[in-house]
Amino acid sequence: CSAGIAKINPENRPEELWVPQNTEAEKETSAYESYFPRTSRFNNMLVTGATAGENVLTKENLISTMKLHEEIEAGIIESPEEETEGEEFSLTDLCAPGGGSCATYDPTDPICSCFAISVL
Repeated sequence: CSAGIAKINPENRPEELWVPQNTEAEKETSAYESYFPRTSRFNNMLVTGATAGENVLTKENLISTMKLHEEIEAGIIESPEEETEGEEFSLTDLCAPGGGSCATYDPTDPICSCFAISVL
C-alpha cells in the first residue's frame, strides 16, 4: 500500500508549484524575472514632514524630497563584497533596467536605463 511513497519526488520550487506550465503566465514570469531576478531587492523610503502631522505635499516639502532623491541618485558607494572589493558603484550601476519605460527611450540616459521612480 505504501510502496509508492519511495518513488515520490517532492517539489518545493514555487515557480513549479504555482505557475502553470507551458502557458502565457509562465512566459510572462520568465520575462519578469529577466528584468527583476530573484536576487533583486526593492527599496522604498517614506518621507514625513519635519514636524508631526505636517502636510508633506506642500511645494517646499516636495522640493526638499526631490533634492534628497537627486542626492541619492548622485551618490557613489564602494562595494563591501569580497569579489568586487574596492569597486565603486552609482545608483544606475546597481538598479534594474527599466525595459524602455521612458517615453523616448535613450540607452545613454541613466534614468531611462534604470528602474528608478521619482518622488514626483
